[in-house]
Amino acid sequence: MYGLDGEVIWIDDIRPAPIGMRWCKNYDSAIATLDYFVTCEGGIDGVHFDHDLGQDSKSGYEVAKYIVENQIPIGYFSVHSMNPVGRSSIIKLLTYYGYKHKTF
Repeated sequence: MYGLDGEVIWIDDIRPAPIGMRWCKNYDSAIATLDYFVTCEGGIDGVHFDHDLGQDSKSGYEVAKYIVENQIPIGYFSVHSMNPVGRSSIIKLLTYYGYKHKTF
């Protein structure tokens, strides 16, 4: 398990995070949260992605690319996006690089 508190990140601009998850509403918030927990805690237990993060933000796919490019250790990821193309892109990218995909 990564992180001292079992940190799980919920990336979505509209839907609130389930209890116990850190809610990141946009790209910048997600990156800052990932960087903090990698630097201070050693990793993230899980990341739940939405693809479309509002008009003024990069997408969840951009967050997934950041994870891959920076080799961020995460225990698993899940995609709850209603955007089928965006959902598929995130899943393909992260599984290609060996990240564990969980469905709920």
